[in-house]
Amino acid sequence: MQSEIFEAEEIPDNGILYYRVHKSYIVNNEVIPGAFRSRGDGMSTDWNKYSTPEESLLRAKVPAENSIINFPVTKIRSRSALAVIHNPEIDNRAHSLIKGIPEVKGDLQTKTRALLTLIYVWEIKISPN
Repeated sequence: MQSEIFEAEEIPDNGILYYRVHKSYIVNNEVIPGAFRSRGDGMSTDWNKYSTPEESLLRAKVPAENSIINFPVTKIRSRSALAVIHNPEIDNRAHSLIKGIPEVKGDLQTKTRALLTLIYVWEIKISPN
């Protein structure tokens, strides 16, 4: 079976991005700023047009150790330093990136990550162990 190559699309402001959070980044039932990391091109998320929270969770190596939060695209874009880009992969049409999170440690990275803690919404919350 041949894999389909998907074209990148414009994600509308009313879109939602799902983000997987490992249990080690959840303290007192809240996501800590260190959970928000840019890996190369940006922070990897899934666009709700092509994924559900459950499907995003199942992409984790160990789904039972992860939660899913969402980010409303309009709230991300309202922060001038952040951008949302659809970046489909062969095995994940929903794959998208949040760009603009500094990779270098410092005040800007800390402030950007802290900002993300203010705008996320829980989708699937694992029970703390």
